[in-house]
Amino acid sequence: MVLRNLIVIVLEQLPYVICIYIGLYMLSSEVRSLISCISVSIQKQSR
Repeated sequence: MVLRNLIVIVLEQLPYVICIYIGLYMLSSEVRSLISCISVSIQKQSR
């Protein structure tokens, strides 16, 4: 019975977890592209 309640709670929280995970993934890819862009601009300036 306790296990079933736990599964229900997990299933209710799952959409939020997926949302957060996708948000973090997109944020990290944005940060990566930003860092690569900054490094390219720094290399252009140093030349």
